[in-house]
Amino acid sequence: SGAIGDTSKYSLSAFADLLGSFPLTCRIHGTDGYATKPHLWSNSSSHARQTVPTDGLKFKRAIETGFASQQDCYVQSDIRGSGAGQVIAPLLAAIGDACGLQSHPVFGPVINAWWGGSGHTEPLHMDVTDGTLCQLHGSKRVVLFPPFVWRDLAPFPVNPSGMSWAFSQIALSRPDFARFPQLETAWAHRMEAVLHEGEVLFIPAGAAHEITGDGDDHVLSVNRFWETDVERVAPHLPPDARAALIKGFSASAHRGCCTNG
Repeated sequence: SGAIGDTSKYSLSAFADLLGSFPLTCRIHGTDGYATKPHLWSNSSSHARQTVPTDGLKFKRAIETGFASQQDCYVQSDIRGSGAGQVIAPLLAAIGDACGLQSHPVFGPVINAWWGGSGHTEPLHMDVTDGTLCQLHGSKRVVLFPPFVWRDLAPFPVNPSGMSWAFSQIALSRPDFARFPQLETAWAHRMEAVLHEGEVLFIPAGAAHEITGDGDDHVLSVNRFWETDVERVAPHLPPDARAALIKGFSASAHRGCCTNG
């Protein structure tokens, strides 16, 4: 806590003005809870119904009219080239310096914005890099599992045209212990926390997480991925995902990094 400082510049109007017409990608998940129903994703490569282009001012209006919450719309975009990115970049750099984290050799100084109305849930998944999640407006409930139980969380199998193997087939709101009996093992290690405005959460590589936003008008976070040794993650993956990760890592080994498969 205390790393972000004054958060008033991240109010809905202030943040939208900082973004202006900077292009963003908006995921539309729909009114039926599609984003948290993995059984519906078997023939899809995404947990969103569709993606559409938008910008800061347009998405602000979608939030203000209630459309963003009604249709479960959520922006996920790298904003490093925007006015907002220029404001946030020194903050992320300072966090990296304070924590001894190095910029990712492939992703670089990415500034991923996660922006939407209250109530959106990003489903259970893991990242193969360390990440820092900074809460700029509103709060988020975070459910976490340690990396060593990832295989017990029923990740999707590797499928080039299907859902990413970094996502789980488990819906935490409706856990099916009969279909996934190994989930009992993972459930014993479940952790939960609330990330409040102005706080930063370090999420280790391989740690599965589900994140739900809560706010009066909008919920805004940014994250950055950091350089991470692939050998910290690979042992916790199923064989098919481990092979996919190592293959991706080998393709970029000349740059000394891992990839997210």
